[in-house]
Amino acid sequence: MTVTGEEHARNGQRPPHPHRMAAPTAGACTPLTHVYIDIGFARIQRYLARTAKLRGRRAASDHLARATDSAAVAAGLPGRLAGWAEVNPEAGRADGVISLRLTAHDPGERDRRIQQVTDAVLDGLREQFPGAELEAVWGTGETYLAARVADMVPRQVHGEARIDLPAPAEFPLAQPCRLCHTDPAAVRRPVPGERKLQAICPDCAHRLEHDRQARAGERKGDTGASAESRLRAAIGCAEAPDTLTELARFSLHNSEEEPDVDMPGEQPRVDGPAGRRAGPRGAGGDGRGEGGRETRGGSADAGGSRATQLATVYLDGNAVGAFFRALASAASSAPRADELRGAKETISVKLADATVHALEWATLQAMDDTGGDGPLLVVPHVVGGDDVLVTLPADRAWTFTLTYLDTFRTLLEEATTPVLGLLPEPPPGHEHPTAPTASAGIVFAHSTYPMNLVVELAEERLARAKRATSGAACSVDFVDVTADGPQGTDDPALALTAPASALNTPRTVQDKPPMALDARARTALTALARAPRSHRRELAAAVRAHGPLIAARTVGARVGHQHLADALGVFVPTGLPELSPASATGAPALAGSGLQPQPITLSHALRIARWWPTS
Repeated sequence: MTVTGEEHARNGQRPPHPHRMAAPTAGACTPLTHVYIDIGFARIQRYLARTAKLRGRRAASDHLARATDSAAVAAGLPGRLAGWAEVNPEAGRADGVISLRLTAHDPGERDRRIQQVTDAVLDGLREQFPGAELEAVWGTGETYLAARVADMVPRQVHGEARIDLPAPAEFPLAQPCRLCHTDPAAVRRPVPGERKLQAICPDCAHRLEHDRQARAGERKGDTGASAESRLRAAIGCAEAPDTLTELARFSLHNSEEEPDVDMPGEQPRVDGPAGRRAGPRGAGGDGRGEGGRETRGGSADAGGSRATQLATVYLDGNAVGAFFRALASAASSAPRADELRGAKETISVKLADATVHALEWATLQAMDDTGGDGPLLVVPHVVGGDDVLVTLPADRAWTFTLTYLDTFRTLLEEATTPVLGLLPEPPPGHEHPTAPTASAGIVFAHSTYPMNLVVELAEERLARAKRATSGAACSVDFVDVTADGPQGTDDPALALTAPASALNTPRTVQDKPPMALDARARTALTALARAPRSHRRELAAAVRAHGPLIAARTVGARVGHQHLADALGVFVPTGLPELSPASATGAPALAGSGLQPQPITLSHALRIARWWPTS
């Protein structure tokens, strides 16, 4: 087994240039059809987030996208390796991953070619990205999907992937980099916004140099290669704001409220990827915000100078691996084998396409109030495979997230339904694979909150959302750092759809699995978000002091609007027609009382309503 860099780190040893190690031999394997090599960045989200400024992350994202262009890498192999590898036509585009396929060769030359091609690509990436963690894995199979499932993923799981770690800091007292505060400073360079030369690390120096080159290229008409540049070109809008502070100001509504309180935006509306955008919509659907104040969509003044909150959304596919394993394991001698093979060769590309189309449509819906004008307000940092990481103004996050999840699910159903029909029936006791879905983790935080911490919190919330449904259905979890702190609360993640296995099992109406954000809950959240902020605060205090029933029946009734009374009824326990003090004072009273808890509690709903759309 090849010893990985991580194992050396655990043993307190310096990894002996792991990308120079000999490639592991294949041993006994199925007859060789193709050899695939994937080389890319490990923990790419955290790597991009190591610099505090959006400009640095934008430069790194563009640099990374250009450096991992598989076609350019294959064409740029050194002369002695020219023609040894080609672009893997079965892999979709993924930022940070180079996917190659060896060309026809003598089987006895396989290991040497894998070794030399991998060394050449890793050397090139290391020179351009001194601070990145790189990983390479290879495998054989009749198709890329078969190689991934049977060979490449097992190598990664068992620590047999080839890891290339950044050079360690050999002088502990060295001055830290003034930009990333991660690696020791090695050079002094001019930094935008600073009068004096700054001591920075080699990685940040490369980011600055690429930023200067990219800006010079833009003046000559080069639109860039990053996920942000591609998204901007796809939807036809202007460049995104230069800083996170400016991005936060593109709130949907005028507001003089404190930045850490509720400034609700638009109601999520999912018309489908082929739908049409509606005109500007405010709280009343007529271009006006709360209180009839006119809003100016697409203007940094629309949120007022005090709009400071951003949302970072991390999205990832559910059950993608299980679907791929089921497809890869289907026997080539099964009925309609030719169709099955064709599906194996194209499914990775379809998955990547679904990710891109869902991102574009969700961005259009989140920017619906701008009418297509103005700057890009959804800034993608990473778009690869089924992974997406974006930052946008806080009050646009729910619209974006729910639209993306619904669109991604719809597109994957359309792409995989014909494939699922080709798969044989599973053995007894095993479920038939279903179409993949996606889950999301959202972090609401001030625009100055460290991005590396935001990315870590988004990863935690995404993992929590996936655990809530065991990856079997769409789900969302979030944390509002400004209001609740980085640890958040104990409120459960939100299930957007029931698991397919539950939907296929005969159940009574009472036994159907609860969906937290169904249509009824979304309508109730909209009504709750429209309530005055002071009223929501009083409701939250009453819930903490007396429980949800008393809060809903006393404080909640003061507003006097029937729509709010109906909304509160969605979030309080049901089962008793009248209120009794014993049953309303807290959760322990629910046991044996005949009360049935709701998927979303009133306190949880009040947290969601902080940034929930109002129309």
